[in-house]
Amino acid sequence: SCSGRTCNLSGAASSDPNPADTLSYLWNFGDGKPLSRSISLSHTFPSGGGTYTLTLVVTDGWGRSSTTTRLVTINP
Repeated sequence: SCSGRTCNLSGAASSDPNPADTLSYLWNFGDGKPLSRSISLSHTFPSGGGTYTLTLVVTDGWGRSSTTTRLVTINP
């Protein structure tokens, strides 16, 4: 969910058929800011506004991954 330029993001709903498997998370915000490996976080986009491609890659302990991409539009 987003309010203004800040979005609260979570990968907590990600799952793996192997319940003992460990998942890792990699967020790319599409705005040039550093990537994050947090499961849940708050991210503030630049003040100029624009549309950003937000990507979450979830990888399991076997190296298999799944990617979810969303467009986020921030008004100036």
